Amino acid sequence: MRTCLLLTALMAACAAMGGCGARPQSAAGTPTPAATPVIASPAPAPAPRQPVWPEVVVTNSGLRYRDTKVGPGDKVRVGEKVTIHYKGWLDNGRVFGKTKKPGGGPITFRVGEGEVISGWDEGLVGMKVGGIRELTIPPSLGYGDRAYGKIPANSTLHMRVFVVKVDRR
Repeated sequence: MRTCLLLTALMAACAAMGGCGARPQSAAGTPTPAATPVIASPAPAPAPRQPVWPEVVVTNSGLRYRDTKVGPGDKVRVGEKVTIHYKGWLDNGRVFGKTKKPGGGPITFRVGEGEVISGWDEGLVGMKVGGIRELTIPPSLGYGDRAYGKIPANSTLHMRVFVVKVDRR
């Protein structure tokens, strides 16, 4: 008796789900042709992720720069006092200066007043506090045809600059 009730419940469940392997029937009660199974093709492989490189800006003077991180703070404007950290290197990779070293610290100067090389005066304008910009400074905006410390004459300078703060006074 218990088996009979179980079979009856199973058959009712099959009927409610549309049958258990039986062919579907039309309204007239005649069997309809079996549906062709649809076999899903595998999803296409995702395209390989390409690195997103920041846009390189080239100015009329030949300065090249790209913002690797746009800061959340105020923009640097000509005439303002700015405090920065930097690292500078030559085409051959030799580092000629950096502020983050034992005994070092950030440097402060007024932008656009000729206190630093022209490449910095031009290259820092528009940066935001907390931002990082990479500059490629041609010799004409650096030290030109004269040597300066570890920097040979006619050197292209590569700099990574981080703006610490801007003083608008």
